[in-house]
Amino acid sequence: MSITDTRDGSLRLVDLPASYSFRSLERGPDGEGVVLGTDGKLHVIDMAKGEVSRSIDVVEEWTESTDWQQPRPTVHVQDGTAYVTEPGSKALHMVDLHSGEVVSSGELPVVPNEIDGTLG
Repeated sequence: MSITDTRDGSLRLVDLPASYSFRSLERGPDGEGVVLGTDGKLHVIDMAKGEVSRSIDVVEEWTESTDWQQPRPTVHVQDGTAYVTEPGSKALHMVDLHSGEVVSSGELPVVPNEIDGTLG
């Protein structure tokens, strides 16, 4: 992946241990990058250093479908918690980004495809 400095348009590449999808990218509560890799881990990126600072096991390894509309694991970060869907098991996982722990998991009645949220 790359980090773009919008002040000067420069790019820095960050080596990740796995590929990711367009639904795998988020920002954490402290500005860190959060990438859900096909290795099933959330990779937390230190944006100032341009490197992975932590990797957290969350879901099983997965393969990205060539059909972009097919369900795939997805991440949404809100208020310090990463919500990660796992379509293969109809699961939703909550990860505390400060502690790096999966704090809760639950089964959904349907296969999740996308996720979003709001405060309130």
